[in-house]
Amino acid sequence: MRRVLLLLTSLTVGCNAADPDAAALPTRDAVAITVPGASASTGTSSAREEALLGAQATFYTLTRQISTQVNGAPAPFFDLVEKALATPPTSQDATNSYWGPFTDALSPMTAVLGVQRVDAQDYMFFLGGKPKSAPDSTFMGLFGGSAHRVDATHGSGELDVNFTELNALDPTVHPATGGIAFKYDNTADPRTVEVHFGNFLDGTPGSTPLNATYQYAEHADQSGNFAFGLRTNFDNDPAGALEDVALTSRWLASGAGRSDLVATGGSLPAGFVVHATECWDATFARVFYTEDVDATKNEGSVSACALP
Repeated sequence: MRRVLLLLTSLTVGCNAADPDAAALPTRDAVAITVPGASASTGTSSAREEALLGAQATFYTLTRQISTQVNGAPAPFFDLVEKALATPPTSQDATNSYWGPFTDALSPMTAVLGVQRVDAQDYMFFLGGKPKSAPDSTFMGLFGGSAHRVDATHGSGELDVNFTELNALDPTVHPATGGIAFKYDNTADPRTVEVHFGNFLDGTPGSTPLNATYQYAEHADQSGNFAFGLRTNFDNDPAGALEDVALTSRWLASGAGRSDLVATGGSLPAGFVVHATECWDATFARVFYTEDVDATKNEGSVSACALP
């Protein structure tokens, strides 16, 4: 955060010119994971819940659920950045632009945003927050990283958001703690996003810290893939023991796709590894399912899968 304060104190107060450097800041779309298709409930159903042929595919639904949750997680930080950028910079010099400080009427927090141009294509950005009655020396880092801007629509970068600091400033509205790190790149085909959750707690009583990495790629024709891990009651154990599940979902431009799952631990026998595959069609209906635990759950033909 010291670098944020140095940036802010270096600016010339009073310039209200629009800042083109703001365009280098990452947006929600830059880090979005876009899974095609039908609506998906945000419930917590088992990854092995039965779905008959023709019903919406279970692994597809889980993929949609996880992508929606990941996309929604950094929303409080983007809200603050967008609020700052809704007005011209408060101050500006040859390499720095600064917005704020700004405080919502009912918020206990004051925020500031700074962008520093390193060279013609590279930028650093910082969002800081502090209790609204506290001195500037107490600003804490909430959102920050680096960006490489190729042109108006292409770039790459890294972004970190700090829920622990946001929670310390406004725990009533922001109960989550921990952090999320993003890497994004849309300078080539496919566009890629990597998301890492570190000791993340959403504020739900009894929840356990989430440490997980999500990897996403999207091609120009909107085909893509999404790989992630989670802990879920895969085998519907009545005691609720959670298995470690890794799921890779892939889809074509039509939306038809396939998920391959690996599950271990929990109530599964020690050293036992479960493999399962589900395929769905362009309407996201299951056309094939197989697993190596219970053959009675297998249905459909692998020839119906759009992807090998």
